Amino acid sequence: ERVALATKKVTMTTSTQEGTHSIGPNDPTTEVPEDFICPLTLSLMQDPVISKYGHSFERESILEYLGRGSDICPCTRQPLRMRDV
Repeated sequence: ERVALATKKVTMTTSTQEGTHSIGPNDPTTEVPEDFICPLTLSLMQDPVISKYGHSFERESILEYLGRGSDICPCTRQPLRMRDV
């Protein structure tokens, strides 16, 4: 049985000292599962963490979000602290 995954087209890039370069043989736009996209940055996650509510975020982004004084999960609107991710 095949399971359909929700996907989203993203541009895969890598940054080096020489600049930003597309990743991919011919087309830098690639479909990836939506669960791989951080809901805060809308970018492909490189260092994902999971909140106590089961949502994944890019580590740096969610810690910065919570570090600015927010104590609410951006997905569930429930209380969330740094130790909860």
